[in-house]
Amino acid sequence: MDFGLDPHREDGLMAGAMTLSLRDFAYSGSRFPTGGRADSERATAAHPEVVLLPVGFGVAECGERGWQPRGALMPTPHDARRMLYDAMAETWPLLYQFSEAKTAAYARAAEEFKAAGRADEARVGDRLFRICRIERMVRCGPDGPEPPRPSDQDEYGPTKMHSPMDEDGTLHYED
Repeated sequence: MDFGLDPHREDGLMAGAMTLSLRDFAYSGSRFPTGGRADSERATAAHPEVVLLPVGFGVAECGERGWQPRGALMPTPHDARRMLYDAMAETWPLLYQFSEAKTAAYARAAEEFKAAGRADEARVGDRLFRICRIERMVRCGPDGPEPPRPSDQDEYGPTKMHSPMDEDGTLHYED
């Protein structure tokens, strides 16, 4: 094969053990949608080889449904900490239109988190955020990397990049 994702590349004992353990990994349990579980099972047969990708770091929040990601994948723990600080201090209060009291509580929590140095958790009221390590992989088969699965659909649909244009060339901007 002539692509950079080589499932047979030697990466050491631990990487080999993780790769081997992930070959048969499929989603299970009722918290995953039925279609996603079925697609995951099919992927283990159609694309049995695993290529480990570089580790990333992110923010997760513990909630009623377990741990949920909050924010983007970052290259280092420091970047994930900075993202959490910025979110608590500036982004979330603006985005979610927090009250003055809630904004102040998040700002205090952000400053405490920053002052703690290499902290990996922050709490604001009953919300718990944690910096987490994110292991990533790509499944490969005889035809190359696994394409999107039928169940890989977001609830928002594709993002529009351009305003629609009619046949006369007039752009129609949406409000």
